[in-house]
Amino acid sequence: MKATFPVEGFAWKSYIVPMLLFAAAIAASAVTYSGMADTIPTHFNAAGEPNGWMKKLGYTETMLGTMFVTLGIMILLDMLVVYPNFPVPIMSLITGAAVLIQLITHLGIISVYRIQNVPAYVILPAIVVSAVGYIAIFGLLTRPNLRDLPQGAPLWIDNPPHGWFAKVFFFVVPMFPKEIAAYEEGLLIKAPMYIFAVPWKNIKKIVEASGWGAVMGMAVRVVSDASSAVKMEVTGVKLPIMFSIANRGRLIEEWKKRRGEKQ
Repeated sequence: MKATFPVEGFAWKSYIVPMLLFAAAIAASAVTYSGMADTIPTHFNAAGEPNGWMKKLGYTETMLGTMFVTLGIMILLDMLVVYPNFPVPIMSLITGAAVLIQLITHLGIISVYRIQNVPAYVILPAIVVSAVGYIAIFGLLTRPNLRDLPQGAPLWIDNPPHGWFAKVFFFVVPMFPKEIAAYEEGLLIKAPMYIFAVPWKNIKKIVEASGWGAVMGMAVRVVSDASSAVKMEVTGVKLPIMFSIANRGRLIEEWKKRRGEKQ
């Protein structure tokens, strides 16, 4: 059984989809630019009436520049901060969603409002294809790696609970572990977006997470229920891994037993 940690390389492939979406925005701008009016509406009131305008050059530069900056900042944040501590393509999923929203807004503005002789229904298939394609391709590129998993029957299996955070922010549920299994070799942490195989020898400490730490973990450490969160320190990882588990006492005792066998 090989350790998931430390991370050996950045998961560039998870950013293929966001980059393709940005490329689509550039292509759409290039194709439609000559047909756009010199001044286009960029802001609308509650009735859908335009109340803000920009020159088409300034609008195009602003929209593409915003998408480029979003993509760049997210990649740097992921590369330097998030991924080295928790190798899950969470940031790339968020990045893709942000760029997709910007792309849909961009396509809507340049097609529905100001491109002459282009009916609104033409852009709808592009929006649908973009949204469905993003979900499908991202899921394909980030599917769990099923190699180097522990062999044999598990000692026990735990299904982590989902608290209010997961119920309110239901779209982040794929990031939360759905099953944690203990084997003779180590732990197997399964989520829709990833699988971690962590040998017992690589686990330095497992303790109950404090209330404040668990709440903070909801945002950045895949804690789905604060009342059942644990903090696990793993060799090669700067920050502790935090997650929820229904029977955290059993997990802690299992780790203590393994540590005792080594001593």
